[in-house]
Amino acid sequence: MVNSLERIGRGLRYRLPGVFSSAVLKYIAAFLMFVDHSAVVMLRLCRMVEMLAADWNRLVMIYHVMRHIGRFSFPIFCFFIVEGYCYTGSKIKYLRNLILFGIISEIPFEKALFTDEVFLKGQHSNVFFTLALGLISVWVIDFLLTGRYTKMPENVKQI
Repeated sequence: MVNSLERIGRGLRYRLPGVFSSAVLKYIAAFLMFVDHSAVVMLRLCRMVEMLAADWNRLVMIYHVMRHIGRFSFPIFCFFIVEGYCYTGSKIKYLRNLILFGIISEIPFEKALFTDEVFLKGQHSNVFFTLALGLISVWVIDFLLTGRYTKMPENVKQI
């Protein structure tokens, strides 16, 4: 089965015939990330109300299941980082936007998911900084392999 490509604006969007578009894949990744973060918030709220020990064991099991489900979002986001690298008009602006959004979202991220004790101490950070490092890695690998900054040709056949 070969992926078909659709032109939308400046970029391309992948579509598996009758199954997924890139937009649907982004929604799936966002939902999985929501499940992951909900588990952290749920555990934190339940610690505040000091649940009974019998309920606590079940809660911890649910927490781990939700965290494992949520971990599937990161590879999807990494896929879209590479896609963005291949099709962006300005790699510098793309990297700048990732880092800028990481900085803007760091305080709400820390406040929502962690206690004030670790607030902005570098023990946790949101995923945008990791994705920015991944983008830099892709950029370096591309430069080392080709010796220049390349953009994927639009007529490349997808497997």
